[in-house]
Amino acid sequence: MRNKFWLYILVTIMIFPACTEDFEEINTPPTSPASVPAEFSLSHLQYRSVREKGNSWTNQILQWGAWIQHYGNHNQGFTTAHYQDILNYNDDFWNNMYGNMNNARKGKELAEAQDAPNIAAQKIAIFEIMEILNWICLTDMVGDVPYFEALQGGDDLTPVYDSQDQIYDDLAQRLEAAVNSLNPNDGAFFGTADLFFQGDPEKWIKYGNALRLRLALRMSNAAPDKAQSLATAVMTSGLLPSSNDDDAVLPTENSGTVFSDMHRAAELLIRSPADAPFLGQAFIETMIAKNDPRLPIIAAPTPRSVAAGGALEYRGVPPALSDVQYADVNANLDDYSRPNGEEFAGPTTERGQTSVSYAEVSFAKAEAALRGWGGTEADAQTFFEEGIRAALSRGDFPQFGITEQDIDAYVAANGTLTGTFEEKLEQIMIEKWQAFALDQEDEAFSEWRRTGYPVLDPGQNQGDTGGTIPRRLTYSNDEPLLNPSNYDQAVSKLNNGDTYTSRVWWDR
Repeated sequence: MRNKFWLYILVTIMIFPACTEDFEEINTPPTSPASVPAEFSLSHLQYRSVREKGNSWTNQILQWGAWIQHYGNHNQGFTTAHYQDILNYNDDFWNNMYGNMNNARKGKELAEAQDAPNIAAQKIAIFEIMEILNWICLTDMVGDVPYFEALQGGDDLTPVYDSQDQIYDDLAQRLEAAVNSLNPNDGAFFGTADLFFQGDPEKWIKYGNALRLRLALRMSNAAPDKAQSLATAVMTSGLLPSSNDDDAVLPTENSGTVFSDMHRAAELLIRSPADAPFLGQAFIETMIAKNDPRLPIIAAPTPRSVAAGGALEYRGVPPALSDVQYADVNANLDDYSRPNGEEFAGPTTERGQTSVSYAEVSFAKAEAALRGWGGTEADAQTFFEEGIRAALSRGDFPQFGITEQDIDAYVAANGTLTGTFEEKLEQIMIEKWQAFALDQEDEAFSEWRRTGYPVLDPGQNQGDTGGTIPRRLTYSNDEPLLNPSNYDQAVSKLNNGDTYTSRVWWDR
């Protein structure tokens, strides 16, 4: 027995060098690429930056979507919709956003390493615009964040938090530089790997300028002089989206492939119907009041009205339900509308998920012109009507039966700006809020905080906010543990500490 033991040892010693000689080669999967093409990196970044700009369920639906009342929540267990802070939801958002921005920087490195200088410069500008898109969303949701010292690598794991106004100044400069470095005459790059524009640099210029206009209006109350200067420059550039063909849309399909997943409003309709969200009362009632032809496309009729065989009815769930309301709603779920499965989950749907639309830009131009920033009040009326027409004709709305006659009728009833400046602004913002619905909940939430429109009833649940709609997300739960001194300094600048009720710099 002892001889066998020593024999095993001897054989092991003889074999071990042979096993380790090619260890790295043996343990490298033969199908793994030596490096990832920048094209693949862009596709992945676009997917993550639209569908996972924040978690598609917890952030987009249960937080922003419910707070802005596009969605209504009947499930008492989903407490964040009712103003109770669930920290891990904010952890997901924080980690997703920094992950997206880190991926954008890696994309720039890949382009620089793989392409000729003139081609690399174009690709780097596109990755830069995508990175800035994510920075805007992150700082808009929480306020001051690690920015200048963030994503630098190395041993510094405690970057300082920079003030949002400084971040905005730098983002505006970076966006302008990225847009100016794109040249339509250099041809298209990325091809079909660019899920928005198939590499068309002219459309990327328009997209970048749309983000610049978004930044300008976001600063309208906090830094009006800077906002006016930036908005006027963009408005007079002549290089903004000019039709629905310029929309930046992430394709969706129900098979759920790598870069094209189903629309977030459809996911639970298919995968877990019992948990699928309902639509919000304010959203449904606004569409009914305006005789909006989008209503039967976006919303499913109440199951009870369908079963009755008479006129179809649409009804949304009230916001932030009290315990009594929970009991009543859950006892009568057939009286409420969910998103329309045929629109968001149908076999031929072309809905997509929007990052920037011509409709959004038209409403932004209407507001800028109303303020006298690059346009007149007459221009504001023109842009307002263009926004309405774009919003009602985008995507697959014509496929589902919205005609030019329907649009004309809606414009005749709802498309004329009237009254004081505030009354006109309210009209613009309500139409913008409707256009954002179920696609851009983050933008709807930010624009509501900035302007106060539409005026929303916060509901009956007191939550952690005393019954008011939240104004921001809280920081990641990891920050006070991993970066305590810088976190504490940032929190000390917030009017109510690290809570839902504090306001970011531009929210005045």
